[in-house]
Amino acid sequence: MRMKLLALMLLAIALVIAGCAQTGKEVKQTPTPEKTPTSEATPTEQMTRYASLKEIAEKIRSGEIDVGNNYDMTLEGRFHKIHAKVLGLDCTACHIPDYAKDVLYERKYKKPEGAPGVVDRGVCLGCHKEGGIATPWYGQASE
Repeated sequence: MRMKLLALMLLAIALVIAGCAQTGKEVKQTPTPEKTPTSEATPTEQMTRYASLKEIAEKIRSGEIDVGNNYDMTLEGRFHKIHAKVLGLDCTACHIPDYAKDVLYERKYKKPEGAPGVVDRGVCLGCHKEGGIATPWYGQASE
């Protein structure tokens, strides 16, 4: 199915180019607006600008990507900005609508203001554990 769609798109592009070649018209590209500070770029733009997590980590540490100085997970905090804005992680990667009924956490019934749901600390995704994707640049989390 994907191959058929790709073939159809390529055929359409070829027909447009061929039509322009016959009429002598140039195919004009839409100019892309320039963004100066990296912090204004969308997550997709930042991920394509820097090919790897290592490069992104270096840009954050050097200040080229501005994530602020609040070292916390509030919506305006540094860690939340890194994960949500720079890396473009979807809210559901960390947040869940609610805890399971048999789970007992101190903050189970107090969701942070403005959060799309609670963060289930009982489930580890392994991002910062030994061998995780983020450990080469930031070290690993404690047990």
